[in-house]
Amino acid sequence: MVNPLILIVLRAIIPPIAVIRRLTHGFLTLITLPHLVYLVKMG
Repeated sequence: MVNPLILIVLRAIIPPIAVIRRLTHGFLTLITLPHLVYLVKMG
């Protein structure tokens, strides 16, 4: 039998992790895209 408290804690923890991962991914994309465009233009 799984402790209900663990499920509640997991349910509370998982969404912020997904949001943080999405934010960091978007942030990295914003940082990398200009560099790629710059490299393509220079090349």
